[in-house]
Amino acid sequence: VRYGFLSVAIVLSIRFILPILKDIAPLTEQDLPGYSYAAHFALTILFSLIAETLTFELVAWMYLKLEKFIERRKLRKELARKQEIESKEIKRIQEKFIENFILAWPLIAPRYKYFVYELRRGHKGYSDTNSAINYLRQQGWIHPITELPYSHCLYRLDELIFEALNRIESAATATDS
Repeated sequence: VRYGFLSVAIVLSIRFILPILKDIAPLTEQDLPGYSYAAHFALTILFSLIAETLTFELVAWMYLKLEKFIERRKLRKELARKQEIESKEIKRIQEKFIENFILAWPLIAPRYKYFVYELRRGHKGYSDTNSAINYLRQQGWIHPITELPYSHCLYRLDELIFEALNRIESAATATDS
């Protein structure tokens, strides 16, 4: 490839630069006896080598930049595709969890339901030693926000449980109507 650039540069230099060089800096036999044409030709070849090197390096640099740009674009597309797949998978898992929770809700003991309904209204503080709170915490239905004095914590309801309760309530109001 580089020899192709060199050949094109030499031909173009001889065709265009040599006549211009003869007009700009005419060398006479007195300046360089017997070498006037050879000096112009040597300068032309020198200019062609410089032009070839600069052109080749510029094209190589642009090719590398283009290659990196294409690679980054492919990586971004692949990352976006993976994130979309992961997002769909997470939504599917969350939807399955909500469906299972809705199926299990009638079977849950009233004392657990009491705490879930209380936390649905807002954050509440409860003792860490309460067995119902520990069960709900182990199930991942409630999450501690901050610790309070005397072995108490401020808890919040998990977003998926909140969503499931909203669906249960809307289904109950739809059947009552």
